[in-house]
Amino acid sequence: MISLSRKGFDSGAGGYPSPIINNRAYSIPIPASKFRYPTDRTRYRDITFPDGINMGEIVEDLTRGKIKADAVCHFDPFLWDDPRGRPVLGHSGASQSHLKMKGFGPGCTFLFYGWFRDAEKVDGVWRYVRGAPDRHVIFGYMNVSQCLPVDDIRDPLELGLDPNFAHFGRPVDPFNTLYMSPKSMIVQGRKVPGAGLIPVVGPTNVLTRCGETRRMWELPEFLHPTTGVEISCNKEINRWSLCEGRCELKSAMRGQEFVIQGLDAKKRDEWLASILRDVPTLEEAIVENDETTGRIASAKQLGTPGTKLVLRMDGRVIILRLKRTQTDSDTKFQDDNARGYGDCQKAKRAR
Repeated sequence: MISLSRKGFDSGAGGYPSPIINNRAYSIPIPASKFRYPTDRTRYRDITFPDGINMGEIVEDLTRGKIKADAVCHFDPFLWDDPRGRPVLGHSGASQSHLKMKGFGPGCTFLFYGWFRDAEKVDGVWRYVRGAPDRHVIFGYMNVSQCLPVDDIRDPLELGLDPNFAHFGRPVDPFNTLYMSPKSMIVQGRKVPGAGLIPVVGPTNVLTRCGETRRMWELPEFLHPTTGVEISCNKEINRWSLCEGRCELKSAMRGQEFVIQGLDAKKRDEWLASILRDVPTLEEAIVENDETTGRIASAKQLGTPGTKLVLRMDGRVIILRLKRTQTDSDTKFQDDNARGYGDCQKAKRAR
């Protein structure tokens, strides 16, 4: 089972789209003031994405100071491994009641989406790109291995969780629930992290149909209701239409979780694989390109010959395979996309 889970800034909470920067989606958590219980402790400036971009600077610039970098936010879900704790998602109230009613739990997968618009830095300040479209984009995912009521958790550290996570410290609530992921999941033969961010915005993870308002989605044809598939909150047939091997959906304005039921397992796996195709496997490393010099600026987890590297350059993902050369200091790469050998780039081996 899959749930399309709406997260981050929207028109009612935050009031601005989250940014797409260099073809990568950065979801901004909603302000903590939108919640009944003041248990959120994380400030926007406390959040730094794995690639080093700080949330505080982004949110203060894009909202033109309406939301400050030191404002407290509802940092949920948490989707990458960090010294603070493992990936986790919290749910309570109507959204958790909906998931429980649908039987959503271990073995199921969340696909997190939100409202996005392209942004860029101009004269040292983040601004939205003029004329850029508003889009619903899938920015992250979580495969569920555990689903636990918060009231049953005595020591978050025993589960590898951050004790300061927003759903801890609330009054007793049987619907206050945490979802946790395994270390890894297998998607059509690829071993990827059990939860994470999708590194590139591309055709497979953009929901909005090109040229349409963000609620008008283009989906695979096998998700149309006539195939027996049901997407909660979007059951009305007049929301749907078929067009050239795809289907269109005018997605519901209300509802945090759109649970997809009745989807054939093979189709489900194919769809997940296409959405997660740019997520590095656990055997791959990520190499970031320095646009100002054209050289590889940093490398993480450079491994032994045969290890794959994921090179992100000019918004494009290139899969490279590590190959040993005569010297210890240089490394050559096979470009898996070009299916040939070449220098491509030289990098110092991580020590």
